[in-house]
Amino acid sequence: MDPEALKLTCPAAWQGAAMGELTVWVDPLDGTKEYTQGLLDHVTVLIGIAVGSKAVAGVIHQPYYNYKSEGATVGRTFYGLVGE
Repeated sequence: MDPEALKLTCPAAWQGAAMGELTVWVDPLDGTKEYTQGLLDHVTVLIGIAVGSKAVAGVIHQPYYNYKSEGATVGRTFYGLVGE
């Protein structure tokens, strides 16, 4: 876990959002064609979160990042939250 990510808090404007206002979309294998061709460096997992019609947060994970480097940590994740 990233200790910096654990420090993030939900902005006050979204703390009272009802479940019906939230949209979460997931692309579990962005880069399907690249994956089937063995181009694993180009494969990502994408997650987006919206409140109402406004995108407010997202995550991009590269599960195969550094997979060719022996002894290296494999995978990396980027995340963002509007206002943080």
